[in-house]
Amino acid sequence: MLSISILFAACSVTNHTAQQNNSSQFTISPKEININQIFTIRVPELHPSSMSIRNPVGVWYVVHDSGEKVFILPEDEYVKARRIDISPSKLMGISWADGKKVEGLVFGLPGEYLIYMADNLETEPDNTFHFMSKVFLK
Repeated sequence: MLSISILFAACSVTNHTAQQNNSSQFTISPKEININQIFTIRVPELHPSSMSIRNPVGVWYVVHDSGEKVFILPEDEYVKARRIDISPSKLMGISWADGKKVEGLVFGLPGEYLIYMADNLETEPDNTFHFMSKVFLK
């Protein structure tokens, strides 16, 4: 009887998760920004636990990841967030250069930036719960 209860509990969580995991609820606006313009990322109730951003020359910046101890918002707020406002002129992130952890300004060059949210930033998107979209810095 206990195993049946656990199975039912797992099924109900899975159904709730599938309903809340709607990538159409992941949006970024505006898509074209200047360095002093705040843009907004809207996410569904259930969203990936980490976020990184790839700049126009291919450098990845981790901006939220508990393993790296980098937080765009306090962890308890990030988990509950449905909206994340980004200020490009102020957003700092962590990148790796020559095996060294480097903190730097994420939006330092004009061009296309990939916003990538995933439960595991270090694996292929097909192998993890993720959302991604682009924003263009003028």
